[in-house]
Amino acid sequence: MSQPESEQVAPRSHGAVSPSPTVRPSEPSVGSGRPWRVLAVASVLVCLAVNVHVLWGTDWPAFPYDEVTLLQMARMIAGEAVPDMIRGAGYYPGWAVVIAPIWWFTDDPSVAYRASLWVGVVVSLVTIWPLARVVTRFGLHASAAVVVASFVMTLPARAIQADYSMSERLVTLFAVVSVLAAYRLAERPTVVRHGVFALLLGLLLFSHVRMTVVLAAAAVWLLIRAVRHVWPSLVGLAMVVLAYLLADAAGNALSEALLRRSVTRGDDLVERISNSRWQLFMRVAMGQSWYQSLASYGLVAIGLVVVLLLVWRELRRWDFGATTFVLGATIVVAFISLAQWADVFWLYTAPWVRLDAWVYGRYIDPIATVVVAIGVAALLRGVSRSVLAWGVGLNVLVAVVGAGYLTREVPTWGWVTPAHIPGILPWWRLLPTEPWSREVGIVPTLVNENRIWIIAPLCVLLVLLAAIALRRRPAIVAGGLVALAVVGTLLSAPRSAFFHEVEAQSRDMRPMVTPLVELGADEPIGYVRLCGLPGGQEAAGQNYFGYALSPSPVQQIVEPSDISSDQTVVLACSRWIDGEYRGARRLEGQSIYGTFVWIMPGALQDRLESEGRLLPEFETAPPASS
Repeated sequence: MSQPESEQVAPRSHGAVSPSPTVRPSEPSVGSGRPWRVLAVASVLVCLAVNVHVLWGTDWPAFPYDEVTLLQMARMIAGEAVPDMIRGAGYYPGWAVVIAPIWWFTDDPSVAYRASLWVGVVVSLVTIWPLARVVTRFGLHASAAVVVASFVMTLPARAIQADYSMSERLVTLFAVVSVLAAYRLAERPTVVRHGVFALLLGLLLFSHVRMTVVLAAAAVWLLIRAVRHVWPSLVGLAMVVLAYLLADAAGNALSEALLRRSVTRGDDLVERISNSRWQLFMRVAMGQSWYQSLASYGLVAIGLVVVLLLVWRELRRWDFGATTFVLGATIVVAFISLAQWADVFWLYTAPWVRLDAWVYGRYIDPIATVVVAIGVAALLRGVSRSVLAWGVGLNVLVAVVGAGYLTREVPTWGWVTPAHIPGILPWWRLLPTEPWSREVGIVPTLVNENRIWIIAPLCVLLVLLAAIALRRRPAIVAGGLVALAVVGTLLSAPRSAFFHEVEAQSRDMRPMVTPLVELGADEPIGYVRLCGLPGGQEAAGQNYFGYALSPSPVQQIVEPSDISSDQTVVLACSRWIDGEYRGARRLEGQSIYGTFVWIMPGALQDRLESEGRLLPEFETAPPASS
């Protein structure tokens, strides 16, 4: 006889009832008792300790746009004057609003940055609670659910973000809370719960513009739910539309007020999708699937199988619960991620060769947080062998495709930005250190340059098979997974620290800038734009200098008439003809982002000249006219 439908995702052990997305088990059989409570407390403390370890020693932003723009926006929201030196596409300011109060207590950019990282850790820890509440819907006791949520937040894919002051952790929090609100709504579809759901979606969008697609998925979900729950769903749909309009208007209004332009990120997405080829979509889909497999030790595949089976059950009953929303949100977020990177420029023609463009994970990671948690919950609760077989099979398929096909295309030696692909960082030491021709596809082995494509998936499969083999001892499995998450993040942290200390070009800016800031508010600093730097360095330099120089007054110099008599110090290019004609001398020292310190005639120039710190005049004199 065929297995009853209700047991397709049901446990074969523990004598438990079927995990349900809509009906909460009255007597959860996994996760109760003192050992689980101790493990829950320990897992939260471990998550805190790992996040603190990751951020420890970081005191300067590594990203001129994703970090500096939001830090400057926070500064302006807090009421501080900020020079008009912010470049880039702009961002919705949710994270800036959260960290704005920091600037009420300090005007030191390094101190403020460190404080914002600590705020991010708090956000990550807060995320454990709603994620655990989601997990309890799948048959785990609250203590076990906390362990699962802590494990997911300790994985490198989320813990490494503690090293950066970006929107990701706030996006993850609101994504998880929105999913929890969806489950509560499905359990009791009142107007109030629809309103809370819409509000949280609005906050999610206010945190990042790419989350617009999640609101679209929510709208479709509510529309199909209206078949059975007409008025609550239609009222909820109207609320989601209103939340979108308000969040979009507020995000753009703040961007206009603070940056003098609306948010433009994603405006070219439709054009990019229309110009892309399906082959690129498939290749990037393979690469990002490979990333998600590694980032979750393969557990995302089990979660995805469980989600699909539960959605199929909801479809057959024509009663679409919150798991349908989870699947819809996952699909649209994944599509946005694929559309962003399935581009010939990023994959093949860009002069900056990137590995992370092929296996990008940061966009999907927030919603994958929920899917991974569901996978772990199902494993601990107990699911049928067919579900586990499908989960293992998907990981094997991804590993085989990665090693057998992607290695022909992907530059494994390419650039790695830790914040973009944190989930594979436990294996970063396996990456090659020397490039080779992209026309040569090296077949991976256990010892050659492409070995990461073999060794990393093997590690994932061994972890997954061990967890399945021990699934009748859920406490051991849960504790082991937490330990593996800790080890993975500890192995990943040095790569992120290396990025901050060596590869992020902003670190050496402070020795140049600190003496200028110490001149005080009565000494305006001039800044010359348009030095003709390549590859976006000019815009990045403006962002960094604007952040580092604040709160000192900065006057931008575009035309010679912008040079004022009260300017003593000017940041300018290696040659500054307009300044040289006025007697400016260049201070000795290396440039940062093609920018040098120039000293105008006066007492400061005389003192520095006597100290021998100015370049000889003939080295900076303008060329003689013919």
